[in-house]
Amino acid sequence: MTYKTVKCRACGADIIFLPTRNAKTNPTDAETVEPGDTLFDFNKHRSHFYTCPKASEFRKNTNKKRKPTPENKDNLIQEVLLDV
Repeated sequence: MTYKTVKCRACGADIIFLPTRNAKTNPTDAETVEPGDTLFDFNKHRSHFYTCPKASEFRKNTNKKRKPTPENKDNLIQEVLLDV
């Protein structure tokens, strides 16, 4: 599979969004990706979050409180009980 090389919106570096084993995508420095690579591998590839000087602008805020929905209600209740 061939992945499209794009420019980082913050620093202009060439990056490729490679899928992870968790079915998410990871911005990867293009020079670490070889033809035939199909999944992001921490031993082989370099995440652009480590090399981009403005990576913090793109990180998701994991400290935000999530709103309960029917799908995550039980997990949120467990998280609250564990925090007590």
